[in-house]
Amino acid sequence: MPKALVIGCYGQDGRYLSRLLLAKGYDVLGFDLHAVFGPAEWTGGVVDFAAADVTCSLLSGFLPDEVYYLAAYHHSSEDPPVDEHELVACSFEVNTLALNNVLHGIARGSPRSRLFYAASSRIFGEPSGDQQDEATPATPTCPYGISKAAGMQLCRYYREALSVYASVGIMYNHESPLRSSRFVSKKIVSAAVRISRGSNERLVVGDLLAPVDWGFAPDFVRAMWQILQLNAPDDFVIGTGALHSVLEFI
Repeated sequence: MPKALVIGCYGQDGRYLSRLLLAKGYDVLGFDLHAVFGPAEWTGGVVDFAAADVTCSLLSGFLPDEVYYLAAYHHSSEDPPVDEHELVACSFEVNTLALNNVLHGIARGSPRSRLFYAASSRIFGEPSGDQQDEATPATPTCPYGISKAAGMQLCRYYREALSVYASVGIMYNHESPLRSSRFVSKKIVSAAVRISRGSNERLVVGDLLAPVDWGFAPDFVRAMWQILQLNAPDDFVIGTGALHSVLEFI
């Protein structure tokens, strides 16, 4: 029975991915900020992936065939304001430094594990071209994109210098009914439902003409799994290739 470690198991992608892996017969161990599920011997407490020794111990003990790093710190405009210094620090702690501990743990104690890192199209910042691919330069303009670009570079370093199987998915927007209400897609849908039921509220959004590549989350997690079945690790853009405006979505 193959074994998988899902870090960020209770987010949208983590839940869909865990379902997919369980349906394929995997032994799944999942961790999130305040929760854990999986084999009884590993569910005694929440692992702090910011601690290198704890991370190495977990990986060398569980020896997963596949590791999915889906944990992310992302501050939305719908969230309470955060000091810029704290925003950058939290972004790097989750999106980059904890990832470094996982990569180190694989290199040191679980070298056969294959890792998938969920990066983001935000690494491209504001590219000049209409289309992006794996060769498009990373020019991020926000703490989330900067920390995700650093995480991608970390995966490349461990892949090339230490022969760790570390693949990166540069993912565009992907939505589902599990999406948090602080994301614009769920905000629009939830408001539309309430208004259709008699609410007198008004839906307020930002740029109505902003073009977005929106996909379906279960398709994206299937791509994550397929990427780790390849013979060699690499970087991959995951998207639909089709743009739709926020107004069109509404």
